[in-house]
Amino acid sequence: MTIESLGGHHPHVIQAPECIHGKPVFFSLGNHVFDQKYLETKESMIADCRLHDRHLLCSSIRTHTEPGSYVPELADSDTTSANPLAGCSPAETPSLQIGGYEIRPEPWTPGASQDGIALTGWKDGTMQWRAPRRNLLSVDFGRLAGADSDSLLFILERHQSSLDQEDAVRPYVYAVGEHGPIARWRGSALAWPLLDATVDQSSGTICALHRGDSFLVPDKDSGTTRTAVYRWNGFGFSGAEDVGERCAHSMP
Repeated sequence: MTIESLGGHHPHVIQAPECIHGKPVFFSLGNHVFDQKYLETKESMIADCRLHDRHLLCSSIRTHTEPGSYVPELADSDTTSANPLAGCSPAETPSLQIGGYEIRPEPWTPGASQDGIALTGWKDGTMQWRAPRRNLLSVDFGRLAGADSDSLLFILERHQSSLDQEDAVRPYVYAVGEHGPIARWRGSALAWPLLDATVDQSSGTICALHRGDSFLVPDKDSGTTRTAVYRWNGFGFSGAEDVGERCAHSMP
């Protein structure tokens, strides 16, 4: 089960959080422990996010560092300040269930390798298998072979390829069995250099966002993009123009 909470930190000063598309976004928390002398850099913020009734509730805790010091302390609470995230409480997403297993990322532990992410399969509260670590970018699933078919995993991984000489996004399709994911297909980037892709659950197709260049005339700095729709044919993907309009609206 996952909840998205976006953030990006660097400006050294507080930037107010916002609720965007129903999800809390912390743009910058300030410094906390730093020796800059400017007064603005002495004010910081801690993102306080907690689960309650399967919803994420976020607020902020202010800290202050005295001039001449680099050790922050909790600032006096300001009861007059409204919490901009008070009405921003996204719910947990349902667990990814496929092939009778609940798919989870392996929990972080201090001694574990940080090279990639290992997926694990759980049944009846017990881990049944653990997949090798891979550089996973996203994990999606769907009935790619039709409404009456078993669900398949559609995973975006990042790999170097000798075909295009790029370290880039690569799509993979896996079935799930008693020993873990079973590779059914892998591609360099479908038909064009891939930026992102997702499964359209209503049609079982893949909505893909590509760079505007191609393998024949590569241009890594291309600022244009194109969307395409693909349908699983059992051993690969074919174009599916019939649902292109819907997928075009689902991709950035």
